Amino acid sequence: MTQTNNNLRMEFRAKKKELSQLRSQLHSLGTQKEDAYRKLRSFRDKIKDRTQKIKSLKDERNTLTTQVKVMKGKRDKLNTVVKKSASSHKEYSKKRRDLRSSDKFQESPSRIKATIARLEMTLETSPMAFTKEKEMRKKIKELKSQLAKTKEAHQEIEGFKESSATYTQTRRQAEVVHKEVQQKAQESQEIHKQITTIYDEIKSLRDEEKPVTQEYIDFKNKFLEVKSQFEELSKKVKEMAENIEEHSAANYDAVVKEKVAAVEQKIKKGKKLSMDDILAFQASDDK
Repeated sequence: MTQTNNNLRMEFRAKKKELSQLRSQLHSLGTQKEDAYRKLRSFRDKIKDRTQKIKSLKDERNTLTTQVKVMKGKRDKLNTVVKKSASSHKEYSKKRRDLRSSDKFQESPSRIKATIARLEMTLETSPMAFTKEKEMRKKIKELKSQLAKTKEAHQEIEGFKESSATYTQTRRQAEVVHKEVQQKAQESQEIHKQITTIYDEIKSLRDEEKPVTQEYIDFKNKFLEVKSQFEELSKKVKEMAENIEEHSAANYDAVVKEKVAAVEQKIKKGKKLSMDDILAFQASDDK
C-alpha cells in the first residue's frame, strides 16, 4: 500500500507540474490573444471612422449635386432668354447706330427748343419786314418739325437703351449662374476625389487587417484548446489529491493496527512497553 501511495504521489506531482505549465501557457496565450484583438480593434476603428467620413462627404456631395441641378435649370432659362433676344438686340443696336448717325439725332431737343423760343421772342418783340417775318415763321415751322422728329429719335434711342440693358443684364445673370454651376461642380468633384482616396485607404486597411484577424483567430482557438486541457487536467489533479488523501488514511490505519498487535504480544509476554507502544495504543483508542 505504501508503494502504491508513493506512485500516486509521484504521478500527482507530475500532473501538478504539467498543470502549472498549462496555466503559464494559458496566461501567455491570453496576453497574445488580447494584443491581437487590440490591433484588430484599431483597424476596425480606423475603417469605421473612414466609413462615417465617406457618408458625411456623400451627403455633402448630394447637396451640391442638387444645387447644381437647380442652378443649371436657372442658367438654361436665362440662356434661352438671351438666345431669343440676341437677334433683336443685334437689330436694335444697328438701328441705334443708324439713328445716331442720321440728321434726326444731330441736334438735341433742348437746343432746338431754345432756338424756337428765341425766334418766337424775336417775332413778338422786334419789328421787321413782312418777307423777313414770313421767312422766320417758316424757319420756326421747320424747327418744330425737326423737333418732333428729333424727340421721336431720342425716344426710340431710349427704348433701345432699355432693351439693351435688359439683354445685357440677363446675359450677365446667365454668366454669373454659369460660374456658380462650375464652382459647385468643381467642389463636388473635389469631394468625389476625397471619397475615392478614402475608399483606397479602407481597401488598404482591410488588406492589412486580414493577417491580424487570422492571428487573433489562431490565438483564440489555441487559447480555448489549452483552456480545455487545463480544466480537464485540473479536474483530474483534484481527483488524484482526494485519492491520495484516502490512501494516506488507509496506510495510517494499517500501521496503527500492526503496532497495536505488536504491543499486545509484548503485554502477553510480560515485556516492558516503550513510549511508542503507549502512543500506538492511544492512537488505537482515538480510532
